[in-house]
Amino acid sequence: MTLPNFICVGVQRAGTTWLYECLKEHPEVYVPEVKELNFFSSHFEKGIEYYASFFENASTDYKAIGELSPNYYHIKTAIDRISSTLPNTKIILILREPVARSYSHYQLSVTNQCSGMTFDEAMEQVPIISTLSMQATFVEHILNSFPRNNIHLAFYDELQATPQSFLKGVFGFLNVNDSFTPSILNNRVNRIIFPRTQELLNKLGYLN
Repeated sequence: MTLPNFICVGVQRAGTTWLYECLKEHPEVYVPEVKELNFFSSHFEKGIEYYASFFENASTDYKAIGELSPNYYHIKTAIDRISSTLPNTKIILILREPVARSYSHYQLSVTNQCSGMTFDEAMEQVPIISTLSMQATFVEHILNSFPRNNIHLAFYDELQATPQSFLKGVFGFLNVNDSFTPSILNNRVNRIIFPRTQELLNKLGYLN
């Protein structure tokens, strides 16, 4: 049975889709065709063999085998399940400036749960947007759940500014070739337009 030796646990709206696509291209990394398995948060009752089925095509040629489910980071039960089931797995956590993360979340939701709302209204009426940006509490639990040298804290600002450096850090942490350059390095997958977002935040006074 093959199980992951790394998991990216979040956060939402912090480049996890882009990272997933980059990891898919790396010849020494295996990730499933499905990005967000959400096994430890939503499908744990299906059992470990169900989870392992997503990695059955990962041959011994791969040094790093993993998944990316950004919902894990804010669900204590999911983190506890990972810790007890895969205690030696490596954890990747990407942090993002809270207001920018919240605004990106709002932009993603403006056609559904935030329809017709301003950003301020959404922050008041859709609690999950602000809750997911309160990263300190969730990070503390993650840091207390795994050995420190098994955790890689990365930052969205670095991803935006120097994506190659960002990836080098991730690849080095996974012990794979850190000089590999994916074809989508300078693309932004599933992104909210930037820097227009930042310009709007400046106008609204959130970054002043």
